[in-house]
Amino acid sequence: MVPSPPADEAARLRALGRYALAGTPPEERFDRYARLAAHLLGTPIGLVTLLDDEWGWVKAAHGIDAGRLARGEVFCAHTIAGEGVFEVEDARADARFAGFSYVAEEGGVRFYAGAPLRTPDGHRLGALCVLDTSPRTFTASERTILEDLTALVAEEIERTLLLRRVEAQAEALYASEARFRTSFENAPIGMALVSPGGRFLRVNGALCALMGRDEAALLATDFQTITHPDDLDADLDRLREVIEGARETYAVEKRYLRPDGAV
Repeated sequence: MVPSPPADEAARLRALGRYALAGTPPEERFDRYARLAAHLLGTPIGLVTLLDDEWGWVKAAHGIDAGRLARGEVFCAHTIAGEGVFEVEDARADARFAGFSYVAEEGGVRFYAGAPLRTPDGHRLGALCVLDTSPRTFTASERTILEDLTALVAEEIERTLLLRRVEAQAEALYASEARFRTSFENAPIGMALVSPGGRFLRVNGALCALMGRDEAALLATDFQTITHPDDLDADLDRLREVIEGARETYAVEKRYLRPDGAV
């Protein structure tokens, strides 16, 4: 007795694909919620499940070894059809679930309670659920605990997208930095990155040759120290205007002094 798919099934499946978690190996960040739910609610089994169009994938499990079950053989297919906690007090006495293999067997699942894992835009991807081998009924307080834990799992799922964006940005930044570093170091003209206070932060080989100093010597000083005194004020005036926002860029021709006093 498989429930009809939610009204937003097509969008729900697209959202599930966007998170790319269904069918992936267990992760401790989800396992801890399955353990915590089972511990706080006094059940031997806790699960985090995700449902695609065919399968119910177990992303985290406590108290049972599970990977996937056909969507028609999981309680969570009913959970995602509703909004709040879906509860089955005695699965063996419920015609919808009595035929499930893990219910029909001796000592099998009798009790189920699950809350849907909702995305910020309302799509129900799966459920955080707890199961017991004895019939029981949840109190209002226990339902609240399950809903609160489910909200935390949903936030963890949302962080998956954030982590992927951060990783992608970091990779792009690294690639950009690598390109910049190659261009900077191999440039035939002297180049430097300088702090607003004038200290050299990065210099290339061409600049070292021009200044008659090695990299360590340049990084230990600032441009004020090696600028010709007669050219320093004009340079500092323009730099001050950049720092104060009066201009965005400036260009200046000036003289530098080598260690031997040559210009």
